[in-house]
Amino acid sequence: MLTIFRKRQLKHKLKSRIVTKEDDQTTTTVHNLLANFEQQQLDNLNLALDSRDGSCIPCIDLPTKLGGKGTVDLAMAICKAYRWSELQNTSSVKKMPFCKSSNTICLNPFHYTLFIDIPFTSLDLFNFPNEACQGDESMCSETETGSMCFQEEIIPSPRSPYPVMTRSRSKHWCSLAYWERRNRVSRLFPVNHFYVNIFDRLPKGEGFCLSAVSQTNSESNKVRKCIGTGITLALDETNDDVWLYNRSEYAVFIHSPILEPLDTRTPLVHKLHPDHCAKVYNFEFATRVKRQRASDTRRRGRYDGCSIRISFVKGWGGESYRRQCITTCECWLEVLFNT
Repeated sequence: MLTIFRKRQLKHKLKSRIVTKEDDQTTTTVHNLLANFEQQQLDNLNLALDSRDGSCIPCIDLPTKLGGKGTVDLAMAICKAYRWSELQNTSSVKKMPFCKSSNTICLNPFHYTLFIDIPFTSLDLFNFPNEACQGDESMCSETETGSMCFQEEIIPSPRSPYPVMTRSRSKHWCSLAYWERRNRVSRLFPVNHFYVNIFDRLPKGEGFCLSAVSQTNSESNKVRKCIGTGITLALDETNDDVWLYNRSEYAVFIHSPILEPLDTRTPLVHKLHPDHCAKVYNFEFATRVKRQRASDTRRRGRYDGCSIRISFVKGWGGESYRRQCITTCECWLEVLFNT
């Protein structure tokens, strides 16, 4: 009896989303899928839709009755039905790092996010300095929290104009510093797991809780409360790419050394909308960018190639915002990479 009730609940949540004939086809696919769900799968889907938070709800496996056929289409259908009606194909979505169905299909629509591709810095292959490829080097990066140093072993590669780097990582791959305007209000938070949640409030939340370290500034508190479920920062299986997932209801704004032109004189800040993710850092590529900038004698001043900065809710930089520096934002995060 409960199974019938859950199916009715889930079908009812689809009705308000039907707009076109294509939506009707998606709805039919989802109805057929629900008919094959067991009670636990129905309960988990209903909980995911009510909470709109996938981190606390387990994966929803493909019903065994379907025999593994049409799995990609089913995943797209359920995401399209319950989250993004404009979704055209699965190439524009990416699984969240907490999804445990890495090699199989998952039918929890809140275990997915929309993917956007932000172009990396364009490097001049012909001007890459050969002398940078010799021996072991120590590279330092000035950040808001001080300087970070790391050692790299540079190995020339005959197939690439760039050196290939191997790194010996310590237990943590990055550290987080939470700031409110010009004041750092937290100790460095080391990240040992391959992903970390940064949030103001999160049911059964594990990670870096900003409300636990925030000061009493009323303006900062007002912005911080808008962060909600916040963001997830993840290191992929290659140990090189870093992804940012915006799980908040508000945009976040990112400055990364690998996402701006080499010749820029002002920071280029990228806006990441809710329910979107983007690759925001790459350890090897960041080192290439730093060496390339160092070879340009026209450039002067401090360059930070080992951290990114993320402001919550409020944007900064460029002509679109009156705030030209991130230290004028009420709530922001500094991510210091340990390479």
